[in-house]
Amino acid sequence: MRPWAKMMPEGRVAHGGGHSKFGIQRLYLFGVWAFFCLVCLTGGGARDDVRSLIILRPVAAFVSVVALFAISGRQMRRLYFAFAMIGACIASVLLQLIPMPYGWWTALAGRELATQAVATADLGHSMQPISLAPMATWNALYSLTVPLAMLALLAGIEPSRRFRLLPMLLLFGFVSGLLGVIQAANPGGELYFYDVTNRGAAVGLYANRNHQATLIAMMVPMLAVFAASDWLPMNSRMRTVIAIGASIVLVPLLLVTGSRAGLGLMLIGFASIVLLYRPNGNPFGALPRRLRRLAMIAGSGGLLLIVTMMTAVAALPRAEAIRRLFAVQDDADMRLMIWRNSWPLVRQYAPWGSGQGSFPAVYAAIEPTNELDGFYVNHAHNDWLEVLLTGGLPAMLILAVAVLAACYAIKRLFIDRNPVTPGLLMGRLGIVLIIIMACASVVDYPLRTPSMTALFVIAVVWTCDAIADMGRPQTS
Repeated sequence: MRPWAKMMPEGRVAHGGGHSKFGIQRLYLFGVWAFFCLVCLTGGGARDDVRSLIILRPVAAFVSVVALFAISGRQMRRLYFAFAMIGACIASVLLQLIPMPYGWWTALAGRELATQAVATADLGHSMQPISLAPMATWNALYSLTVPLAMLALLAGIEPSRRFRLLPMLLLFGFVSGLLGVIQAANPGGELYFYDVTNRGAAVGLYANRNHQATLIAMMVPMLAVFAASDWLPMNSRMRTVIAIGASIVLVPLLLVTGSRAGLGLMLIGFASIVLLYRPNGNPFGALPRRLRRLAMIAGSGGLLLIVTMMTAVAALPRAEAIRRLFAVQDDADMRLMIWRNSWPLVRQYAPWGSGQGSFPAVYAAIEPTNELDGFYVNHAHNDWLEVLLTGGLPAMLILAVAVLAACYAIKRLFIDRNPVTPGLLMGRLGIVLIIIMACASVVDYPLRTPSMTALFVIAVVWTCDAIADMGRPQTS
């Protein structure tokens, strides 16, 4: 019997020979696959004017409503923390959109310039919301339909079947990586999905090279779990060989993105292998001799491949990807400049923030004239900082709860002694993916892209499942 079959509740057949519970599970799995494919094809950009959002967001809203009505209370309670967190995010955005009396609004911190603008435009003393850019905040609210839809769909799947989403994520990563190679080989080609993108770079299914690099870095721990997962229909040696070969391929795929942040994230991914790959269920056991030899041969060949590829790419006249890895100063100076100018805004708009999505407007109001150039500052390039600035105290509390929950999950999944089960392994993978995305958010904004947000939700669900299966911690 397959390992997950023991955990499956008995299927119930509807009267009249209707669909069994197994059939409903297959329908949910198909729904997750179909919705995730749609998100990957249409949700790789973080801008609010991406035309494909006209398709994605209505579909996400419809799926959210249908899936929320279809799932049971038991299924929702198992993922209560995830639902509570996304509910808190929705509530915090809605709070910034509630109109308030003009006197209250003018009393809020940081509204002096906006008050002068209202007076100059002779708009009267009409009610105003907290957000200084209400349309952008509405857009932030609509963006939450994608993670809500993914969470609701995942809740309908039995926990033992959520493991099957791992091959889907690996397939998505390699498709995006191979597309990036084609883009790097033909920088002037048309295989870019978004108008505003890093043209000439290997962005894959994304608009931003750093988001592509984040995805590739996350594939390393995914491959480690793929190799260690005995519940997959493939023998251990074959899985290990595939994982080693695929990991070797990932390095040049990351290099051609030209993302320096991606190199650091890749190191985190490789460091996590020792925690995720469990040959024969032994946490720190040595690999069998044959696999050690195979790994050494594959590693040597991979190193030769990487050196050869870097040499070839660097020799090309249009090889901006590799050369960009060594041009640190410009981007670093730009980010430091934005962070330096943004920190005072956090205090200026405390405690309620300037409104989710309002960063471009509030930053443009204080940007020093000597720092103006031809580039448009659309984000702080530090999502932790931007969320505090635009979300204020409510967002700060949500982030604090999320960080504490992640620390608790790390303790339960990595420090406490627990038998290595498929659920525990997927939970560890989930928290590693969350850590990589959190680190990527220090220098960029990956979770503002719908496809990365959908992947984040899957990681959270895997983590919640592992914690739920442990039961309540025992007290002495």
